[in-house]
Amino acid sequence: MRHEANFIGRIVGEIDRQLNNKRSLDIDFPVGIESRLEKLSKELRIESSNKDVRMVGIWVMRVRAANPGGLVSLQEQLLSETLNRSKMKDVGFVDRGTIMIKEKFQHRKLLVIIDDVDKVEQLEALARSHDWFGPGSRIVITTRDEQLLKPRVDDIYVAEKMDEEEALELFIWHAFKGCHVNEEYVELSRRVVSYCRGLPLALKVLVSSLATQSKEVWESQLDKLNTIPPEDVVNKLRISYKGLDNKDKDIFLDISCFLYWNGQEVCHADIGREIVCEESYYDPGKRSRLWHQEDGTDEIQGLALNLEISEKASFNAQAFENIRRLKLLQLNYVELTDGYKYLSTNMLWMCWHGFPLPSIPNQFDQESLVAMDQQNSKLILVWEESKELALAGCSLTEDAIPKDLRSLISLADLNLGNNGFRRLPSLGGLSKLQKLRLDDCINLTAIPDLPTNLTVLQAVGTSKA
Repeated sequence: MRHEANFIGRIVGEIDRQLNNKRSLDIDFPVGIESRLEKLSKELRIESSNKDVRMVGIWVMRVRAANPGGLVSLQEQLLSETLNRSKMKDVGFVDRGTIMIKEKFQHRKLLVIIDDVDKVEQLEALARSHDWFGPGSRIVITTRDEQLLKPRVDDIYVAEKMDEEEALELFIWHAFKGCHVNEEYVELSRRVVSYCRGLPLALKVLVSSLATQSKEVWESQLDKLNTIPPEDVVNKLRISYKGLDNKDKDIFLDISCFLYWNGQEVCHADIGREIVCEESYYDPGKRSRLWHQEDGTDEIQGLALNLEISEKASFNAQAFENIRRLKLLQLNYVELTDGYKYLSTNMLWMCWHGFPLPSIPNQFDQESLVAMDQQNSKLILVWEESKELALAGCSLTEDAIPKDLRSLISLADLNLGNNGFRRLPSLGGLSKLQKLRLDDCINLTAIPDLPTNLTVLQAVGTSKA
């Protein structure tokens, strides 16, 4: 099940063959590797007679392994493995290591694979420049952070996630070892693959727990996945989570708890929610984020009450009076009574589909808010400070388009999709608008002058536009 590791292994084998190296490979079941290898080979240009040094980055979305060594340890490892020597201990410090790498490598034709880079200091210490390596050398760098690659490599190859059929083929092969599979197990396997979303680690863990088990055990395990992700997956993905800085950790948990409601990246979202649950297993009120309406707390930073349009409900706004740290709020198809003055003034993001009022009330003071999603609402008037505004599906016609839309001078992203208007008002005054979405506006016949800063105009399903 080491799909990505095997993929890198095949890269090594193919390039080694081109470099007349005789290393052998042992890959159990290389699903989808050949097509990916072919694409990567083009980026590496291993058939080229050009003697230039070429650096290629592979942007991967995989789990990080814990790396206990420092930069000096990595330099020693690179020198000893590349020069086929026993562990080198005379590097001493990083600057000496960089000098040694350049001196030893700059006249050699080498293949160097630097795997799982997560800090720019690692590249500076191991492969700072093309001229560190001899003519014809190929340097392959894998990382989860595309920004580390852009200023340094010649090309970036995005490692493709397994599609559902590839993941199913791989899972069935490992679960049943090539034996004939009954159709009922094929369907159960599809459910497993759908949950894992192409994540090899999750597939591996579930294969080990389901292989040789009865149909009843499979169904029971699949039911558990809806609430409890596999412990091995949680523990290994936690390594990646711990590698994030505090700001990125907050963003990951916010996305996990509030944004992935449609089955996308389910496994990662489950991990994020599990991390939040660990803040207080037995008292949800002490957790930083909530997404079940039966939980309640005064300390939360994010709250989601995600009802369907048929489940519209009313709640007293005074319940928010002591929730002063709230930054993210989702209240889809909810109506608040007793005013809006009790809501936190620290909110950054608000999603309120079916917002029941035609305008934002004055007592709803939200100077910090940067994104607002109010699709399928009655909203007509909004704030001038809004940076993102979603009014899709709000039954807007020419007469009902917000009158102050043109005054939203800070607006960068505007979604007016799935509305009934035939013509837009002039948006030329929205000098900061970069993205305008008009999907499924089937009555739209004319688009007036657009802002000069606009980079994206999306109008899928707007046949008359």
